[in-house]
Amino acid sequence: MTYVREFKGFAGIRLEADDIGSADDPSIILLHGAGQTRQVWEDVALALQQAGRHVINIDLRWHGGSEWPEDGRYDFDAYVEDLRAVLAQMRTRPVVVAATLGGWIATIALAEEAATLAAGLVLVDLPMTNDPDVMRTMAEKLRNRVVVISVRKILKTRTSSIFIDIVNFIIPLYGKFKSTSRCKWFG
Repeated sequence: MTYVREFKGFAGIRLEADDIGSADDPSIILLHGAGQTRQVWEDVALALQQAGRHVINIDLRWHGGSEWPEDGRYDFDAYVEDLRAVLAQMRTRPVVVAATLGGWIATIALAEEAATLAAGLVLVDLPMTNDPDVMRTMAEKLRNRVVVISVRKILKTRTSSIFIDIVNFIIPLYGKFKSTSRCKWFG
């Protein structure tokens, strides 16, 4: 079963999401990247639902069906607080699967309270490094500036790498990801 659900984000902004599957199943939140909408995750959301997962496929503020705030709050911290607000409205701790900008948002949102907010984090199409100092520096740069990205470029780009931190709910999709020559599986 799929229906459109609304969440309250930071400062009460309306965030729109597809709610797919039974709320009694383990939950997964899907976050898209900049200039995208939740539609980029539709095939993955259906595959996860068929694998017995409850999927929340959400549009970030200023994207898709979500509200465009009148106060113009599109800064990185507002996105982070939106995700924290959504997580607080969930019945259970979901696994968060997030691509590009959504991945940075999830990383910061879960940085200090991950164990109470989410059961796991899957980052898609983020720069890969083993150096924590580089990751902190990159996160701070994102936190402190607005990033403008060409929508045309994003729509032409495919996922180039996949980092799996927690794989419990993604294993059924392993074959699909592994079969693409531009993807890497880390587990």
